[in-house]
Amino acid sequence: MFDFLFKKENNKKENNKKEISKKESSKKESSKNKLTFVNKDTILIKKYNMIIYYNIKLKYPSLVIETFNSKPKNIGIQRSSMGEPFGPNPDIPQEYQYTKDEYINYSKHGGSYGHNAAAFIHKDGVENYKYTYLFTNICPQEVVFNSGLWLLFEGVSESILNKYNGGIIINGSIKGKDKVFNGTKMNVPSHMFKIIIYNKNQYVCFVAKNKPYYIDDDIKKYKNKKYDLSKYTMDIETFQKKFGLTLISKLERGSEDFIMAHQNRITQMENASLYGKIIYSKNIVELNKVAPNSDKLPEFHKIYYGYKKEYFSKNPDTHKMESLLNQSMSNPIF
Repeated sequence: MFDFLFKKENNKKENNKKEISKKESSKKESSKNKLTFVNKDTILIKKYNMIIYYNIKLKYPSLVIETFNSKPKNIGIQRSSMGEPFGPNPDIPQEYQYTKDEYINYSKHGGSYGHNAAAFIHKDGVENYKYTYLFTNICPQEVVFNSGLWLLFEGVSESILNKYNGGIIINGSIKGKDKVFNGTKMNVPSHMFKIIIYNKNQYVCFVAKNKPYYIDDDIKKYKNKKYDLSKYTMDIETFQKKFGLTLISKLERGSEDFIMAHQNRITQMENASLYGKIIYSKNIVELNKVAPNSDKLPEFHKIYYGYKKEYFSKNPDTHKMESLLNQSMSNPIF
């Protein structure tokens, strides 16, 4: 459906810059020939109900398109029992993907594994569910954004699919700047977008910067106990013009109540803000104030607490400065 997005090019063998054996070269070429390239940097992957345009240069998908012909089904899959099966796609050469260690390096600086197609909407089969955890569906997302606002967009998507008995979801990212995290070079998307097409010709287009979004202080004062997400929506023509994309046209912009996130999702924004307070703590004193009982933190918050504590332990000068500061405050010279 979206093949027109990219100009197809003939595959050309490129000279390897590094000297490798003929055997290794043959294996790489054989693996490459099994892939479907829509241009020199983009692989087309069709699996289950997903079409993925995966950028081998950026090492994350430019687009992930999901088609639902009915309401999402759940055969009883629970995330708590399935674990977190993040990992490389075995059908794609490793050189085109980040590794778990590289994502961990990013996480230690406030990053996370960012799903494009939401895992919880793909619980109609175990393999389908696990496929959403492969790196061909993952991109570098800031952790507060990923666990908060992006999750609200996903929740709205699910509500629309349930209400209209299916639809199409277009997930994508806008190329950002290259950054280095613990020696790992990554291109972090500047923006993420999610477009939901439903009821044949209606749509909602969410777009937001890939940065922390914190819950409004007065959110619980909303009369209907919902969080208005309309400020993160955009007209599709305006969106495409702003980012230089050609995706869809001749659709009617939706304006229904589902643009309001329900109260049960508000707690997700609160949980997301805790990630930010932990990973962006400026010193060990601040970290301990944020999480005085670290053992009682939720599982994944505890992981980020460990990342930050590890950072401070490897920077002892931070502890020395804090010690001197605390001592001077308790025993003032004047």
